[in-house]
Amino acid sequence: MEKNIPDMDFDIMWLDEKVGHICIKDEEIVDAEQYDCENYKRFLPYCHITIALLSRLLQSRCWDKNRANINEILSELGLNSYNPFEIVKKTRGIDYDDKFWFRFKGEESLCWDDVDPRRVSL
Repeated sequence: MEKNIPDMDFDIMWLDEKVGHICIKDEEIVDAEQYDCENYKRFLPYCHITIALLSRLLQSRCWDKNRANINEILSELGLNSYNPFEIVKKTRGIDYDDKFWFRFKGEESLCWDDVDPRRVSL
């Protein structure tokens, strides 16, 4: 399981639709909700989410940690080590192959057009 998990509070988005919400405090999930059952289950098909499961999910939204230029990518993001929780805070977990993304507390004005990787460069 991932260590040094930062406190996080974010919505799981499908385009501009809020389909779920996750809040982590003191390395524990304190809130996990789903709002749109169909899209949420496509993204996270589990009824009960644990930190270990969330860690694997977030890692799937990151570059391969064995990628040849991973240290350069991390440096560009201002990170010193490979930590999926910290990476998705920088990238919003955006994947070119789908339209799911994470909108963090304080970013409520962001919409899909602001983060769509086909339109903007992260």
